[in-house]
Amino acid sequence: MQQAVVIEGWSVFFGLVAGMVLQIFVEWGSAKLKARESLKAAVFELAFVRDHKIAQWEKLAADFRNAVNGDTPALLFQYFDFSKAPTTACYKLIYDGTAYAKMNQQTFEKFVGLISQLSTGAENWFTQQVAATRANFVKATAVANANFFDTKIAELKTAAQDVLKALGA
Repeated sequence: MQQAVVIEGWSVFFGLVAGMVLQIFVEWGSAKLKARESLKAAVFELAFVRDHKIAQWEKLAADFRNAVNGDTPALLFQYFDFSKAPTTACYKLIYDGTAYAKMNQQTFEKFVGLISQLSTGAENWFTQQVAATRANFVKATAVANANFFDTKIAELKTAAQDVLKALGA
């Protein structure tokens, strides 16, 4: 009788240990799956920004430059919708640590710079520059703005490409 109680006790103990090991394994697998899905979502967002949004902004910058070169400030109605670019999954990469594991410091700096530029602050600043140029057209200032727009959008494109490369896309 006493031996049966001991065996039953050990059976319960090993059952609990096996259950804990199984739970740890399931949690680990679930975390890996979530990280993989998060990475895929961020790659999708960055590819969308690179392929669609940046192309749209390049066209807007070209239209701005054409209006400036043609001395036609009345045509300056460009609206750079930076805040409309999806970045939710990109921020999640930072929160869950995937960005730190996948990128070196230089690429991480580009990544953070890219997603911070895709904001209402940058959107408002670009829009204010267009409105100010339209309201008070000074060719030298307008050309400087056009050059800045071209440079900033090219930097965003390069950053998106470098980050996508680092993420394995």
